[in-house]
Amino acid sequence: MPTNSTRSWTYQSASYSYTTKPTGNTLDVNGRTYTELQSLVTGNPTPSLGYSLELGNQYYSYATFEKSTGGTGELELKMIDLDLPIGSTWSTVVETNLYTLATYRFKYTGKGLTRTVNNVTYNDVISVDLHTTATLQNIPSGIPASYFQSFTAAYKFDQTAYYAKGIGLIEQTSPTPSLQVVLVKYTK
Repeated sequence: MPTNSTRSWTYQSASYSYTTKPTGNTLDVNGRTYTELQSLVTGNPTPSLGYSLELGNQYYSYATFEKSTGGTGELELKMIDLDLPIGSTWSTVVETNLYTLATYRFKYTGKGLTRTVNNVTYNDVISVDLHTTATLQNIPSGIPASYFQSFTAAYKFDQTAYYAKGIGLIEQTSPTPSLQVVLVKYTK
């Protein structure tokens, strides 16, 4: 995913569209310099920020989030690892709040693919599956685990991301409609 300042990507989901573009700013995280990306949902004047890093054949994303129990969390994920063989997996576990851990399990599922998205055919595409789950931790005495189990049962998401070489994310599919997105246009 090239991140020079002239690039931009516009995506469409079932209920909204958004445009992502590099801002020209960087952020140092764990000794690595990430490129800042700004995403703006159509009709919403407040952009969100995320960060992207290409490190050889590995691609990372970084973002901060507000924990539901207060404070700020960090989410650094290896999104792609082209040095691994097809079928390889890797995981990241993040504490989302005092009681919950989120596990992001990636699987490299395809390379050299051809994929048509929004009437455009892309070659040299890779695919990566992501399975996200939550598990409980540190449940205070006196609070039944069943209180949290409905949350962890609902916190299971599957998606597949398709990336075209030299372009970046072109499509994300999922059984969860709100996670489905397609690239509608991009600039070089």
